[in-house]
Amino acid sequence: MEKNPAEAAHADTQPQVTPETKVGEIMTRNVLTTKADQAVVDIVQLMAKSRITGLPVVDDNNRLIGVVSESDIIGKAGDTVGDIMTHGSWTVGEETPLGEAAELLLRRRIRRLPVIRGDNELVGLVSRSDLISFFASHVWTCSWCGKGYRGFYAPSACNNCGGETFTIKVPDVI
Repeated sequence: MEKNPAEAAHADTQPQVTPETKVGEIMTRNVLTTKADQAVVDIVQLMAKSRITGLPVVDDNNRLIGVVSESDIIGKAGDTVGDIMTHGSWTVGEETPLGEAAELLLRRRIRRLPVIRGDNELVGLVSRSDLISFFASHVWTCSWCGKGYRGFYAPSACNNCGGETFTIKVPDVI
């Protein structure tokens, strides 16, 4: 299938995302946040309106102090975010490889990872939806037979032909 020139030019300008891509290259930068003294009723409205499942909780200096999620809202009683939030959070830095962040999200069964720098300053967020974007646009392709595999890492061998070398490709049709 031949791409038209506009599509080809667009594909050439897109950065190649791999498991070694740094979180800082793909993270969401303009993150909705909340403060510990915010009323829970207001956060429920914000989350529903924004169609999100959680928010980082920051102090007046934009330092991460915890997260509030739908589980906190459903399972805990309190008037303010500080009453119900989960103190502390798993975090990653901007230089963390995407593959490492993915493993943390999956192993810890969490939906989002705050991205911090320095003294816990919140600079972004990486979520499971970022991983879905990776899987939707990248396929490990066996160099021997061309069979494709989805995942952050290439398989050790192709189950079709036994090939052991793979390249990561962006499929023509997504």
